[in-house]
Amino acid sequence: MKYPAVILCAILATGLLGSLDALACRPSGIPERVPTKAELLAQSDMVFSGKVVDVETEAKDQLYGFRFEVANYIKGKGAATLRVFTGMPTTCPGDIEPLKVGEWWTVYVRRNAADGRFFIRSLDTVCAPGADPTPGSPLGYCSKVQTEAVKVDDVLIDAGSSVSFGPDRSRKSMGSVLLRGRSTFAGIALPAGTEWFPTIKQFRFSQEVAIGPARLTGQMRLMYIAAEDKIHGAYYAALDRQQIGNITLDGTPVYQVRFAAPGFAVLDATLDQPGVIRGIHVADYIRFSPSGKIASFRAGRDQVIDGVRLKRCDNVVLVEGRVVEQAFYNPCGASKQ
Repeated sequence: MKYPAVILCAILATGLLGSLDALACRPSGIPERVPTKAELLAQSDMVFSGKVVDVETEAKDQLYGFRFEVANYIKGKGAATLRVFTGMPTTCPGDIEPLKVGEWWTVYVRRNAADGRFFIRSLDTVCAPGADPTPGSPLGYCSKVQTEAVKVDDVLIDAGSSVSFGPDRSRKSMGSVLLRGRSTFAGIALPAGTEWFPTIKQFRFSQEVAIGPARLTGQMRLMYIAAEDKIHGAYYAALDRQQIGNITLDGTPVYQVRFAAPGFAVLDATLDQPGVIRGIHVADYIRFSPSGKIASFRAGRDQVIDGVRLKRCDNVVLVEGRVVEQAFYNPCGASKQ
C-alpha cells in the first residue's frame, strides 16, 4: 500500500531519512536540527520495540494507523499490542511506504492529550539477536555473520559471510551478502569478498570468475532462468547498462551469455559490438551446439567460412563446422534485446 506525500514529510521531519536542511516542504514549527537519540528518548512519551502486525488507513485527517506487537517497552508501559498513527498535513510531492507488516522497529511516540492517541515521532533499527545495524545501508537493515554454511537459491553462503537482512529480519529481505570462504553459485566457486544482491540477482565479483571460456568481472546479473518445460533451463550472465562489469567469451567482450544447466556449457552470447570468436567475425549473436561447436551466428564482416563466401550481416547456420544455410534476415543489431 502506498502512502501519499503526508507520510514522506512526516518521516523526514523526524530525521528518519536524513537532514531537514534540504526540505523545501518542511512544515513550520519543525526544528531544523535532527534530534539525537537521547533527545528523542527524553522528548517521547513512550518508546518501544516490536513488530508491525497490521497496517490500516483512517480517512479522517489523513492519518495512517499501524498496530504493533510490542516486544519490549524502553520507556513507559502499555499493552501487548499498541495502535499508533503517523501523518502531517503538507504539500510535499511524492509518496513512500514507511512500514510494512512483519517489519521490526524501535518506535518513539508522543501522546495526543486531546484524544489519547499515540503518534510516531521517529523510528530506529531493531536487530535480531546476534545481528548489528548494517553500516551504510538503509534504515532497518541489520547484518549477521554466518556461523555455518547455508544455501539460498543457487548460492551456498559459507560460514564467515556477512548477511544483511531487511526490517522483517527474514531471508526474503536480504539486502546484500558479503561472501567469504568456500561460497559457490550452482557449484561455481566464488572469490572471497564477492557481494551478492539477492533481490536484484546480481553479483559484484572481487576477482575474475571463469565459467568455461567465459570470464566475468565487476558487477552483473547472474541467475538461473527456468524454461517453460521446466527441464531445459539455463544460467544467464548479463551486464546492466548502468553497472560496471565485463563479460568476455574467448577474450571478446559480450554483454550477455547463457550457459546450459547443468554443466555450464555455453549456449549463446550477445555482443554489443562486432568481435572475433573462435576465428569468426561475429556481428551481434552467436549460438553453440550441445557438443560446443558453433551452430549459428550473424557475420560481422565479409568473410569465407568452409569455402562459402559470407557477406556482412548474413545469418549463418552450421552443422559440424559446415555451412548449411546462409541468409540475410535483418540488419546487424536487429536481434539485440
